[in-house]
Amino acid sequence: MSVEPPSGPSVREFVGGQPHSGPVPDLGFIEAEVARLDARLQVLEAKPRETAWYREPAVVISLLALLLSIGSFATQQVKDHFAGMKTRQLEIARALKSVQDTRAEYARTLASNPSALERAKIQENTNNTLFVLASEAEQAVGSTSLSQLTCDELLVLGDLWLDTVRYEKAILYFEAARSSTRCDWLHRGVALRELGRAYYAPSVQNATIANGYFAQALAYFASRTDTLASYQHAYTLEARAGMEWSSGNTVGTRESLLAASKEYEALVRLAPEAKPALDRVLDALSKLPPPQSANLP
Repeated sequence: MSVEPPSGPSVREFVGGQPHSGPVPDLGFIEAEVARLDARLQVLEAKPRETAWYREPAVVISLLALLLSIGSFATQQVKDHFAGMKTRQLEIARALKSVQDTRAEYARTLASNPSALERAKIQENTNNTLFVLASEAEQAVGSTSLSQLTCDELLVLGDLWLDTVRYEKAILYFEAARSSTRCDWLHRGVALRELGRAYYAPSVQNATIANGYFAQALAYFASRTDTLASYQHAYTLEARAGMEWSSGNTVGTRESLLAASKEYEALVRLAPEAKPALDRVLDALSKLPPPQSANLP
């Protein structure tokens, strides 16, 4: 006896509100499929998730260690650089102090009025010492840029190069001091005077340029009214006299010394400590040949 399946919604599936005609799904199959999918989901949940390489703990730790190493290296390099600069500065300072001590000792010895023979010996010993100190100073300075040197260092080293026949090098140092915005009026004025001395040097000798720098220095110091500028003006005249004497210009030497002596005399009334400078100039004047027998340049 055959049984007809019941009619109506109970025997139809509705999809999107539309009746679905076709065979009725097997409920056992559906339950089995659901169980299979559930088991698969449990397996996926139990399996560790794949992590991007840059989020892996080991990778992150390694990267942080690398960055720390790079940072430490860079910091050490900076520290070494500044430590090297400080060491060079200390070496330069020691070298310059030795130079200044040598010059001071030379001045004290000459102040004791030694004989001509003793004076020559003192001069020779001082020159030998300055040549040794110049070599030490060159090693201390090394590859240091002129812009890293102070104005005092530029001038003292320039004078040292000048006294040890490193004339071209002296000019570079004096030019750096003259043009540096870090140097005050005194350093720039002294640099102008020392450039005049340097251009009178034998291997560089150019009287036109030298006299031009002396003229600039004299005008520079004359533009000020303080005692220090007046002293520097007189000393510039004295320095120019020395250069003129070395070039055989006796007349120019006398004129410069006479002008310097008048300025030193005026200074002594304001600052008695200028007396040694006045005595030095008067002594130089006394040793010049009489004007009528002076050798013309």
